[in-house]
Amino acid sequence: MDITAQLESGRILPLVFRLTVPAVIAQLITFLYNIVDRMYVSRIQGSGMDALAALGIVLPITECAIQIVFNINLNRATGGNKDYTAALTVMLSALQLISLPLNGLGNGMQPFVSYNYGKGNAQRLKKGITYVTVIAFIFALVVWSASLAVPEMYAYLFSASDSVTHIVKSYCPMFLMGSIMFFVQMTLQNVNVALGQAKSALILAVIRKVIILIPLCFVLTHFLGFKGVYMSEGIADLVAGIITTVVIFTTFLRIFKKRQQEVQQIV
Repeated sequence: MDITAQLESGRILPLVFRLTVPAVIAQLITFLYNIVDRMYVSRIQGSGMDALAALGIVLPITECAIQIVFNINLNRATGGNKDYTAALTVMLSALQLISLPLNGLGNGMQPFVSYNYGKGNAQRLKKGITYVTVIAFIFALVVWSASLAVPEMYAYLFSASDSVTHIVKSYCPMFLMGSIMFFVQMTLQNVNVALGQAKSALILAVIRKVIILIPLCFVLTHFLGFKGVYMSEGIADLVAGIITTVVIFTTFLRIFKKRQQEVQQIV
């Protein structure tokens, strides 16, 4: 059976695994690639934590304005204490561990979703999206639970100093508390794009990053000090995740129905 026939009529659950596993592996390789340099510099004798803190400042400049905002507020609140910046770098790595495989799940499902959306096969779409949602939620729940129960494991991964380990143990649960919603933010957002809802996906991403996270980071840091930096990520992820969940699950059925009607009219 060729790939087109499988997308149209193949057993859905095995097909979900066939499509998503390679994408998840690719995302994990990306994670390992990003993490190796941090593990290496953290083990540089005599300056490991300073070098790790530097990565938390330099890398985000080329990657994301959000992390620059984190670093600016953290430096102001702590007087430039590098331990807090090193701890932030560790926490961001933990966030990647949760988000990248979930992103891979969504990317891997896009061919299935796009094909069956084009065919107007609402029943098959619902089944496939339900399967990948359950898989994504279970993964997010397991990693999220482990991260909140034993947050210091991330510090041990980088051979962090005692002071950095203490910061990670104390504040990583706060930083990651909203990451449980990444099964929606990462996986279903990619499904949303495959359904032709790129504009909606962009708006939802902007809500999290620009409208919620950046202002929240400044406000919470002003009132709570450095804790506000770590707390802002967790709150923004949780709130944006709830908003995204409501939007996606209230629009999916309408999108399916509309496409089904369009296909019937063509036929």
